[in-house]
Amino acid sequence: MVKGLQHQRGMTLLELLVASAVMAVLAGLAFMGLDNMATAKRVIDEQNRNLNQQNLALFWLQSDLQLATVHPNPLVTPTQAEFSGDSQGFSLLRFQSPTVSSGRNDRRQTAVDEAHGLVRVRWYVRNNQWYRATQSAFVPANSNQWLERPMLALRTVNCQYLNLTGQMQPVWPQGGNQGSQLPQRIRCGLTDAAGQNSVLNVVPWQHLGFL
Repeated sequence: MVKGLQHQRGMTLLELLVASAVMAVLAGLAFMGLDNMATAKRVIDEQNRNLNQQNLALFWLQSDLQLATVHPNPLVTPTQAEFSGDSQGFSLLRFQSPTVSSGRNDRRQTAVDEAHGLVRVRWYVRNNQWYRATQSAFVPANSNQWLERPMLALRTVNCQYLNLTGQMQPVWPQGGNQGSQLPQRIRCGLTDAAGQNSVLNVVPWQHLGFL
């Protein structure tokens, strides 16, 4: 009788050890599952942040190019090209609103421009990062009053500019009176830090007749 009780007690301890081992394995699996879920969430959040940043950069890029403006009078010679660019970026003048007239050859129009926030915008690459910088168009371009913001981490960028003869140029202006003209179209090919390729083709609104 005593031997039977000892045998039952031994089986109970063995069962407890087995149950403890099973619970430890299940707890480990649960922890691994939660850790994998947390890691997946971090990856998805990071991808969403990168996508939102890319969309924001493309929005500002398109907006700047669409609202670019130059002197409408070809006889007016600006002190510097109002739109200039190369493969890595460009500098331009733009309105904050597409409803403003593009004429800027008298004092009254200058007052309208100031009221509607005519600004100079620069896009340029530094340390594999595309930057957007802005300042008022009514201060010298070399005044170092630029408000700079990193927009997009890049592997490569290549911008080209369509002239009046239908040819793509690697730089703008190349000569003549292009310093007071906008390209007919701007095409920028981008490869972001994740290797995602994008091609943006933008026609300035002045060429579409909205300004």
